Amino acid sequence: MTDLGTLGGPDSFVNVANHTVSSTGIVLGYSETSISDPNQENFCNVNFTKNLVCLPFVWENGVMTSLPTLGGTNGQALGINDRGQIAGQAEGPNFDSCSPFALEVKAVIWREGQIQQVLAPFGGSAAVANAINDNGDAVGIAGCITGNLYAVLWHHGTPIDLGSLGGVASNVAFDINNRGQVIGQSDLPGDTVHHGFLWQNGVMADLDNLPGLPTSQADGINDQGQIVGFSQAANGDGSTAVAVLWQNGTITDLNTAIPADASLFLMEAVAINDGGQIAGWGRLSNGGIRPFLLTPCNQDDLSCEDSAASANAATSAIQRSPANNRAFSSQARNDRGEMFDINTLNNGEGRASLLVPCDENHPNAEGCDYSMVEDGAITSVTSKDSAHQDATSTRLSQEAMRRLMQSSVFHSAPWFRCPLPPPQN
Repeated sequence: MTDLGTLGGPDSFVNVANHTVSSTGIVLGYSETSISDPNQENFCNVNFTKNLVCLPFVWENGVMTSLPTLGGTNGQALGINDRGQIAGQAEGPNFDSCSPFALEVKAVIWREGQIQQVLAPFGGSAAVANAINDNGDAVGIAGCITGNLYAVLWHHGTPIDLGSLGGVASNVAFDINNRGQVIGQSDLPGDTVHHGFLWQNGVMADLDNLPGLPTSQADGINDQGQIVGFSQAANGDGSTAVAVLWQNGTITDLNTAIPADASLFLMEAVAINDGGQIAGWGRLSNGGIRPFLLTPCNQDDLSCEDSAASANAATSAIQRSPANNRAFSSQARNDRGEMFDINTLNNGEGRASLLVPCDENHPNAEGCDYSMVEDGAITSVTSKDSAHQDATSTRLSQEAMRRLMQSSVFHSAPWFRCPLPPPQN
């Protein structure tokens, strides 16, 4: 495992998303610096109180480099494609009442270390681009915290309103594949419950939810159209979340695709690559939080299910975590098996990290002993096969709208997602 470091501050972060590491191993995120933010926005994490400037970064060949803003203080790099284009958000110099922060926030695309394009806003002056595909089409959220928030596709730089499932408040697009299919979350009528959606050919479809868990959210999609995310209770209680897969119009609890005696309960699936491997996080019986990796079985392999008897067995060796690092939130995985992660040091600081498999595609990787991963560091299992609630209409407060847009990079449950709790031994 490689600690990517920081830009001078105590913490660095990655977006909870499907495409934060490219097929060539370029990774991106955002990091605190050592400079105080004069507007005290806590842009890297709104739950912090450190008031440090937060800058987007790209990490390549062992070097972390900051990306420019639009003349404002802060920014975040949130998604990358295989052409090297990076989507995210950057502040301009002006104050803006539509912004979830103090300064204006614009959706931008960086390339080769510079801002290539500022994406036009829609429905208000604030916008965030969460992901970008290899065609250069980006998706995200736009609008105004004093008005409505819209799930948006920027096609050739022009914003397209993706519509909604009947609500007007928390509509966010999180990912887009190379076929132009877009996924995210959208409110149902009344704006008290949201569902995951799939948008294609100009139409937004409700992905529905697991029985008894009326809120759902789609986090990632691959080029085969397989979608991952979670379903949970309507009150946003994160402890009720259940990782799910949507495939061929059917929603599946991913816990039913692993051995019944697995030590980890799968709570959220955040990424899926074109090989069908799914990354996410779950909860141990003692309450500890751990990342997981699911690898589909070959249906012709009769030993597949037996080989998954232990939920702590790794399908390939990976680099061991240093003793002072604890991985707890597996974020993204590219088609080479490299994972971009957040780790917590013993002093409480967070680090963006790159996990590289110790396999035939990564010979002589530094730190590899090519043995099975230590129990509990990361769980890798082999998958056997790859109700709406009536609600009274409730308008979100301006503060709830602010929190949703501030935290769209953490996703939402139901209005915003807080970072994961520290891992427990």
